[in-house]
Amino acid sequence: MDREMATCWLQIRPPALHIDEALRRIEDGAYGNCHSCGKQISAARLEAVPHARLCIECKAKEEDKK
Repeated sequence: MDREMATCWLQIRPPALHIDEALRRIEDGAYGNCHSCGKQISAARLEAVPHARLCIECKAKEEDKK
């Protein structure tokens, strides 16, 4: 695999994993629930980021820690 293809694969693979995880959460009935606090993720956030695992508040806290 050449360098360009490897770079392309690395850019595509993470979103594919997020989508697979979101599909599993749908099957399990957990889609739309924040993994951190357990509250419902807002419809607006899920529309913008369908694979979101965290509500906007918990995502902001996670980003602040970085």
